[in-house]
Amino acid sequence: MTDLNELLADIGDRARTYDVTERALVLGRRRRNNRRLAGMGGIAAVVALSILGVTYLPTTQGSPPPPAAPSSPAPALSPTTPAVNVAKCVPQRLPMPKGYPPKSVVTGGDPTGRILVGRAYPYDGRDRLLIWEDGKVKVIRHEGEDPDFRDVSSTGIAVGSSYVDGDVQVPWIYQDGSLRRLKGQHAGATAVNDSGVAVGAMDKGGGSDAWPVIWRTPTAEPARLEVPAGMTGKATGIDAGGTISGWVRPLSPSAERGQNPVVPVIPSRAVVWQPDGTMRELKVPDSIDGNPVIAATAEDVRDGQVGGTLTAGTSRTDVREYVVQWNLATGEARWHVVASRAKVVNAVGLAVSWDRHPLLFLERASVPLPDVAGAPDGHAANPDVRLISADGRTVAGYQPVNGAGPVAVVWRCT
Repeated sequence: MTDLNELLADIGDRARTYDVTERALVLGRRRRNNRRLAGMGGIAAVVALSILGVTYLPTTQGSPPPPAAPSSPAPALSPTTPAVNVAKCVPQRLPMPKGYPPKSVVTGGDPTGRILVGRAYPYDGRDRLLIWEDGKVKVIRHEGEDPDFRDVSSTGIAVGSSYVDGDVQVPWIYQDGSLRRLKGQHAGATAVNDSGVAVGAMDKGGGSDAWPVIWRTPTAEPARLEVPAGMTGKATGIDAGGTISGWVRPLSPSAERGQNPVVPVIPSRAVVWQPDGTMRELKVPDSIDGNPVIAATAEDVRDGQVGGTLTAGTSRTDVREYVVQWNLATGEARWHVVASRAKVVNAVGLAVSWDRHPLLFLERASVPLPDVAGAPDGHAANPDVRLISADGRTVAGYQPVNGAGPVAVVWRCT
């Protein structure tokens, strides 16, 4: 995956959710901002990462070396760790508020899949932010333009951003029935835990690279998370105990000069930040199937487990992407190859690839996501998935429907 691919994918996503007449002059800048502050992070590179001392349990190779013994007794994983056993998934459109048009998207959800967040497109000044809870929808009042929820906790706390004063991105938190601004500008909140601790990214404005930040309370100033010198990064998730998943990568050469180039080849490294803010790099294999591992991301964290991606290959035309799951207590990693690019990965290693439909499980099994009723034929029906619940039984996102544009969809799996 490359920054260029990511930019093209972002443009493609927004082409399905925005009318071309909707603030066409400013969307280009906002796409760049959103790509810096909240974009996906798996980046293919031509230079391999130099990461040594690896403990791993590959599912695609022969017998692995024995895991290194931990320095202290490793705690057991949470008993809530799911045993995924899904045979089929059935799609259904999510309800819309009375009087609203059907055009809508899901942009996130809580780990249980019970609460989903997204937005509508009334185009007449009415509020756009939506929350679906137990199948019922409500509209959330907001300020600014292009409002967007990025995540919601199982306690119903949601975070996101909007644009104020022309083109300044500002972060928001929804809690106890009201939406209020988090402190900071040129920032977006991307994840939140059950206690209301939020993480996201912030930059200096003017096209500079972003750095990961944390809001420890809804009234706190954003605090920068530790990043090695000469690098930038992104926080992608935060669990109940305050462990944060994410990735870091080198600053692009011209970013320090205040430019905003498309740099197609930058390696990324998967990391977690401990609750005290210190950074820990996650170990990855030197190679998979004889190809060097050249990039890694951590996309979600929960109950001592982290889900993410590995990219392996020798050139931009010969790379493969793998879904990986790390056990933070032991340092072990397990992975399996995915078709094309992983669009979304959860903490227990379930993923949906960029190609349409496959719901990929850690041990290679896959279950298709059928089209919702009214979807067009062929690639025009490609869904955009934004959530896989921890138990694999709820998948949510949006899909084009003839005559309606994209519509919010949930797949219930049994």
